[in-house]
Amino acid sequence: MVELISSSLKMVRLNRTVVIIGIAIVVLLGIYAFSTGNPVTYIFGESEEVYETDPKLYIRLPKKDTDYVDHDDDKTWFDEWFENYKTGPFADKWRPYFKTYDRHFGRYRNKSAVFVEIGVQSGGSTKMWPDYFGPMLKYYGLDINKNCQQFARKADGVSVEILYMDQSKAESLKEIIAKVPVPDMILDDGGHNMDQQIKTFKVFWPWLKDGGVYCCEDTHTSYMSAHGGKYKKSYTFIEYMKDFIDIIHLGHINPRPGLTKEDYYYSTIRYMTFADSIVCFEKGPVQPFEKIQAGDFKIPYSENEK
Repeated sequence: MVELISSSLKMVRLNRTVVIIGIAIVVLLGIYAFSTGNPVTYIFGESEEVYETDPKLYIRLPKKDTDYVDHDDDKTWFDEWFENYKTGPFADKWRPYFKTYDRHFGRYRNKSAVFVEIGVQSGGSTKMWPDYFGPMLKYYGLDINKNCQQFARKADGVSVEILYMDQSKAESLKEIIAKVPVPDMILDDGGHNMDQQIKTFKVFWPWLKDGGVYCCEDTHTSYMSAHGGKYKKSYTFIEYMKDFIDIIHLGHINPRPGLTKEDYYYSTIRYMTFADSIVCFEKGPVQPFEKIQAGDFKIPYSENEK
């Protein structure tokens, strides 16, 4: 009986020690967080705000103005356009998209091309894109707000047409296909809800011209509950796009899945680009995965091989 009581007292002291150590660790972490001015927060919850995170973690989203270094060499045409654009329809874009625009859309500048943009809003892009591409551009803006149609114009070689479209309805998307020429470029900057983004891609991707580019921006809404998103939630646009990483590697999967939809996408996706809040695809036939070899001198992979 004495031994049992002694053992119980030791256990109580041990548990108390563990609790004290745990409290001390929490206090020290709190002191560290506030002393460094960089509290550790996460983007995995329901909050729709974007937080900073500790660089030691593998997620860091710099959003302070001081995180942007303004080098002249880093400036794009879009940076200069926004600096010089003072009056006219309101324009609203995220700066990190600009280099992605240049990379994927730049080859169409000063050429005859059809550009379809989903989401016209206050009309600023109806000014920006014709300025960027030049007078041979045919711009088609699609929006559920019929007031946006006031931004349509045809003057000085510029063709801007605004059409009504409800992005949430496949029938409305298909009506656009019947009215608009086959596009070289599609940019989805529309409602940003998961169903809208996925449905639009499914309907418009086959319509896109061979060799064309499809981009969907503001994909951070895949992590926002207000748009139907959440981290790792199934059937967000980002989770849907992750499947395409497997799709473009179907030729290496053995046994190959017999999925006709995925086979179709595999045969038409030439490139995929993921950047912060924007995903781009280039359409075209996939080059055969053939190894090319040259030279006549080889050494073994291992020094122990003969």
